[in-house]
Amino acid sequence: MIWTWTSLSLAGTLSGRVTSWEGEPLPGVTVAAYDSRLAGVGGSTDEDGRFSLEVEPGRYRLRAFPEELPEVERFWPAAWRFCDGSVLVVEGDERLADLDFRLPQGGSLTGALVDAGGLPLQDVEVSCRGVGERSAQVRRGALSDAGGRFVVQGLDSEPDRDEPYLCQLRGEHIPDQYPGGVTSSNEGLTWAARLGSATEIGDVEVLVGARVEGALDSELGPVAGASVHLYSSSQVRTVSSGEDGAFVAEGVPAGDVIGWGSLEGWSMTYYPDSPVPDASEPVEEGGALLDYDIWMPVEATLRGQLTGSDQDLSGVTLLAWNESFRVGVGAQAQADGSFEVRRLHPGPHALYVYAEAEGFRQDYARDASGDLAWFEASVEPLEPVAVELEPGAWVEGRIQDEAGLPVYGASVSLLPTDEDLDPEVAVSDEDGRWSMDGLPAGEFRLEFGFTAYCPGDLDYVPIHWPGTPDARELELLTVRAASLRGGLDVVMPRDDDHDGMSDAWERRWPLDDGRDDAAEDPDRDAASNLAEYIDDTDPREDLLEGCGCGGGAGGLAPALLSLLLSRRRARPAPRTRAHRARRTCAGSS
Repeated sequence: MIWTWTSLSLAGTLSGRVTSWEGEPLPGVTVAAYDSRLAGVGGSTDEDGRFSLEVEPGRYRLRAFPEELPEVERFWPAAWRFCDGSVLVVEGDERLADLDFRLPQGGSLTGALVDAGGLPLQDVEVSCRGVGERSAQVRRGALSDAGGRFVVQGLDSEPDRDEPYLCQLRGEHIPDQYPGGVTSSNEGLTWAARLGSATEIGDVEVLVGARVEGALDSELGPVAGASVHLYSSSQVRTVSSGEDGAFVAEGVPAGDVIGWGSLEGWSMTYYPDSPVPDASEPVEEGGALLDYDIWMPVEATLRGQLTGSDQDLSGVTLLAWNESFRVGVGAQAQADGSFEVRRLHPGPHALYVYAEAEGFRQDYARDASGDLAWFEASVEPLEPVAVELEPGAWVEGRIQDEAGLPVYGASVSLLPTDEDLDPEVAVSDEDGRWSMDGLPAGEFRLEFGFTAYCPGDLDYVPIHWPGTPDARELELLTVRAASLRGGLDVVMPRDDDHDGMSDAWERRWPLDDGRDDAAEDPDRDAASNLAEYIDDTDPREDLLEGCGCGGGAGGLAPALLSLLLSRRRARPAPRTRAHRARRTCAGSS
């Protein structure tokens, strides 16, 4: 689960106390209140184990997690899973008190980290996460001491049952790795922990990686203070060059090493002297790669000026790509729109401009004909290049339910019909409002969705613009260049049983709005309830039975048809395939 933190204006209060299973106060425990979209506020318990959180009106689940203590985390009052925690409803400035936690003591994993020679490894981080259903959200860690010993505590499990944990080992001078001497999490060994028990792992042999030595040099002499990055086996180790340009990197994972140096004043250069990563050197576990020297030219610079706006442009970023589009170097614009991209190799570069937040298109800089523009980076000062900002379009709207209440946390997807354009996504805020800016011109599908994290949480029916659950009836949204299109408001029907059908529609017929009955077919017409909802047809009426099509019922058919139609008019009349079927049937009788 990903926890998103937001700053909330204060209104109601949630307060209580956190103690151990034996009733002792637990100070320093983090307590957080999460709303239905996993945004929340948090604080810590005091010396007496007490906490108090101020929150806006809404629905919350409360979590206590003692990161530095042997106790396990819980969702109030005693659940180990988010969705099993009780929902606390705060109205206005209401104060909910006595929200007490009593936390059991977790299991622990104890062992010692050693190298191939049996020597202890100090200050290695052991970070364990659960890989079973019960422990999937548990993350606990510890540092190894001078003897290589570590104790990871607070590990959860079912009572009297082992739970598997995968532990990553990370240190300044070793590769990131997993038990079993591997760098892939898919291959790592798991260790078993049990609630309230200590598990002794014993000695764990750790990969120490390889040693890489070299120096950064240039036509002006050694390059001191540069960052040297060494990539191998999907990991990057970074060290700095000394006054003599030399560097030593330990703990580089075994594999093919790709290295590069970076420092303002010098071109970002890949081993041995290239603007792109086109050379690698193999190294084995416990081995050494010597004389890994990099020759760095003096940097070229690309200076420019963003035009087309007099607003503050300090939030605009640019990325200069070389001709191969394999290496990009970034820069930030100044408030007046001036910029310079440094650490480049001489030659032509394309500029990608990120200016959506300022209302402009996110795109490559282009020439007057719309083709990709190329700009020369040079060691010698050149006149600044002009980069015209292309105004983008802006769209915005609001999402509400049938009662006019805002839908918070809905996803809004703008999907282009042009395959060369990228999709755009926004999320509605607490007032149901959403917006997208910096958009290109084009035609788009506009879709609104919602994901309830728990079975008991609010949910809504997915909607297609201009406001239909039927994807066949969507209308394309035309976005014009540099325009503002507001009022893209829709109603998302409530769907609290999470079956894709409006609760109000289910009550109308009636169906069961308290459970998922989307796949059921009460009138046995081969159309599920969900299909009937999408078509807005009667889910409890057999479409053709008894209508007399093709004879057989004789003169009784018109009478039955008249009776059925009169009953139908007494209810809200949907646009239904049942109506269409009866019109056909009436014409046949």
